Amino acid sequence: MGPRRNRLWRPALYSGHFSLTRRLAVLSTLLLVALVGVGAEVTSTVRGLERARIAQADTAQARQTGLALLARYVDEETGLRGYQVTGDEMFLDPYTDAQAVVPRLTRQLEQEVARTGERTSLVDAVDSAHTQWLRYARQELARVPLASAGGPVAGTMSTAGGKNLFDTLRDRVAEVDEALVDAQAVQQQRVAAMQHRLVVVLVASLAVLLVAVVGGCVLMWRSVTAPIARLARATRAVASGDLDAQIHEGGAPEVRSLAGDVLAMRNRLTADLHRTEEAVNALVQTGPAVDALRRALQPSGQQVAGVEVVGRLDAAEGVLAGDWYDTVRIDRTRFGLVLGDVAGHGPVSAVFALRLKHSLATALVGARSPGAALTQVSRELGDVPDELFATVLVLTVDTATGLLTYASAGHPDALLLRADSHDPAPLHPRERTGLLELADGSPLSYVELPPTGPLLSPIVSGWAWADVQHRFGPGTSLLAFTDGVLEARDSAGEEFGVESVLLTIEATGTADAPRLLDAIVAAAVRHGHQERRDDQTLVHVRSVERGVPGVVSGSARATAPRLR
Repeated sequence: MGPRRNRLWRPALYSGHFSLTRRLAVLSTLLLVALVGVGAEVTSTVRGLERARIAQADTAQARQTGLALLARYVDEETGLRGYQVTGDEMFLDPYTDAQAVVPRLTRQLEQEVARTGERTSLVDAVDSAHTQWLRYARQELARVPLASAGGPVAGTMSTAGGKNLFDTLRDRVAEVDEALVDAQAVQQQRVAAMQHRLVVVLVASLAVLLVAVVGGCVLMWRSVTAPIARLARATRAVASGDLDAQIHEGGAPEVRSLAGDVLAMRNRLTADLHRTEEAVNALVQTGPAVDALRRALQPSGQQVAGVEVVGRLDAAEGVLAGDWYDTVRIDRTRFGLVLGDVAGHGPVSAVFALRLKHSLATALVGARSPGAALTQVSRELGDVPDELFATVLVLTVDTATGLLTYASAGHPDALLLRADSHDPAPLHPRERTGLLELADGSPLSYVELPPTGPLLSPIVSGWAWADVQHRFGPGTSLLAFTDGVLEARDSAGEEFGVESVLLTIEATGTADAPRLLDAIVAAAVRHGHQERRDDQTLVHVRSVERGVPGVVSGSARATAPRLR
């Protein structure tokens, strides 16, 4: 016996051996080939139709020229006959006018007949007949005696011979017109054929598109929609607590792979349910270890005379903060600030934040610049999972030289604020500048300090961050913040943004740093209507006269998170 055949035949395209990507690629290729073929046919048909219409228009124009030429011949014959009868030269005006136009019309008719594809010899025959008639006309003009002033016409002559010549000329013109009429009929048939062909091609293209759409819908329904609907029902059952729910593994290979992953997840949940419950209980953030971690993330409070720092940290609702900032005294005149935002919340992010805090502070003391400190720390992240990353702003202020040096690892733009009316020229290609008018009418210029390198992550280990310097003398301050401030959203989903920060600075001013930070946080709270999902940290650094303590007592605020 031969091999057994399936009773139900299934096209290979729907078989389980082809991935969804391959099926879509096959359908897309077939559709593309069909569309290219249809497009080529439509293009060819449209061009043929256009050529037929042009030829039809050329034929109609040639007929009009032939009729115009015949009218001029009639003018010549009429003028000659009037002169023969009356002897009055006034009657020769039509004859004379036609003489000036006939050569041009004859040449035009010959060109137009040539464009239609008809024989130009027909026009030559017309011109030959006209030449013979003109020879007769000139002879008759010579025979007609001139009338004396006020006297009778000397005489008239028979025009029978001229009539025969003119009838011949009419016949030649009629032959040209008949040929053009026949050509016009052929071209009309061609136009009709092309229009019919275009309709057929368009209907065929619509049919191809319809087949492609229906085929694609059937393919998506059989390969994706129906299997995912079954998988969704099973997933909802698992989510509701039915860990014995059946997971269907049908559809395209990609969907079957997804179903297998869901099945594996359900099996893992079933096997590790007890251990997961214990892990959840262990993560309750009220133990002494979490309190110690929170205290370790507080700023160290190191200070340098001539620099005033005020900070505020509001953790996201009920979780450990992923934000931190710290101040570092590098030497007697150099002061450093590190502001960071680790992705995520909770113990893992907090531990990573604590590691970065100490690593960056140590690197900043030993490195030559903020960029070098970021580069050094990035090389130490080889043991960190790739999904952990942070945005970091590192800066130093040298009170002896009055220079601020900063490097930013993907951190939101800080604002360098100067109490003057001059729009400072940016030193970095991406820096933007602007002017503000404070509530008291005094001007305040600002520079937005953009990132000088990528996010701090194991993926970019060893990256070299650029350093940018700015003048930082008395009357200059810097406002830095994390993205939790900018991304507070209102009921319409619109972010708080840098523009709102600038408006708050205009309304509040920079003289009272704690008041400014409180005003920005309050504006962000009023703007956002939902529970805060991200930490909000702000730091204000100001250059003051030497001898003034660096970090104002009690001004470095860190609001403790409220745990659920």
